[in-house]
Amino acid sequence: MKVVLLPNFISKIYNGTIYFRNTEIEIFKQLQDSGNEVFIFGNLCSKKNKLLNSAFYNSTNLNFVCALKKWKLTNRIFNIFIFLYKFIKLTHNKDLIYIYLPYTYALLLFPVLIFKRNYALYIRGNLNNSNFFTLTIYKYLIRNSRFNLCTGTHLTNFCKNYNKHTFEVVQMFSIPLKKNNTTLVDHKQINLLYLSSTSKAKGVFDFLIIANKILTDIPNAKITIAGAGPEDEMDIFYNLYEKIIDKERCKYLGRIEDKNEIIQLLKENNIFIHTSYSEGFPRAIIEAMANGLIVISSKIDAVKNFLVNRENSLLFEPGNSDQLYYCVKEISDDESIFQNLRTNSTITINRKLQYYNDEVSHANQILKYFELTKKHE
Repeated sequence: MKVVLLPNFISKIYNGTIYFRNTEIEIFKQLQDSGNEVFIFGNLCSKKNKLLNSAFYNSTNLNFVCALKKWKLTNRIFNIFIFLYKFIKLTHNKDLIYIYLPYTYALLLFPVLIFKRNYALYIRGNLNNSNFFTLTIYKYLIRNSRFNLCTGTHLTNFCKNYNKHTFEVVQMFSIPLKKNNTTLVDHKQINLLYLSSTSKAKGVFDFLIIANKILTDIPNAKITIAGAGPEDEMDIFYNLYEKIIDKERCKYLGRIEDKNEIIQLLKENNIFIHTSYSEGFPRAIIEAMANGLIVISSKIDAVKNFLVNRENSLLFEPGNSDQLYYCVKEISDDESIFQNLRTNSTITINRKLQYYNDEVSHANQILKYFELTKKHE
């Protein structure tokens, strides 16, 4: 089978180095190991034409079809023409195009429809946040795709309204899921962990602006922030971080790639802070809960499947820093809330671990539903 992956593939660009999303690399390798011919389509340049270090790209041995190595800033029409030409040429006579929604290269969705390419969708995030025009296009794509794989029950049910060949994808995780692995099971120390992109979209700025208030009002609190964000937003992050009055109790570790370091961070903390404005499938929350951390999360669609406010977590409105502060303060002030949330969180995750530890890979799900839907061609 010949497959073209059309992912939101480049995770971030830091200091000129390309980093790829782990999920997408896993899918590529799984498909390739199953004997399929796999191509990935995208750019190896930023629109600002910053020089990129392709060492990481080369080390992953990816079959990457580069649309543009350099944007011609004075000729946008030329850029678009080359971009579309290479994509149309690549997708000719391929068995399947696997497209990620919401998708960065929205321009490529039109030739998929015009040339009637055989495609399937991997849908993550909150489509309802899209404007009317974009959502209408997404619905049309969902309705006419061969099949859809969705993250979470909420999104799956939404897409099933438009295409019966819609299935909830079994998620793979970057670290082993273990029950109650944290070493901080009591209330004496409130260790808060933020482990995500340090970008505006992930809400880290909302957390930073109340960090001093948390450290002042809660003497036994410590904050650890790990991750990195888009280059154009890191200056904002550093400006906010520089205002932290006690950096011994609020540490920024930068981007962490090593799985063992992530596991160690989960062991050393007991409260997980999730401030994102939208999410496809919040794997980090599942990993934190499986390792015994209490979750304080923004109230987004992606968490509705398993987080219940004041039962197994505390939830706040996205972007509301005051609500986030009071969530932290409430846990620190009342040990019974701390213990109840931790107990109920454990019950919740224990019910889900069997499902999330399923050995079915994402790639095998793609192949399974590709074969299944052959009967309906």
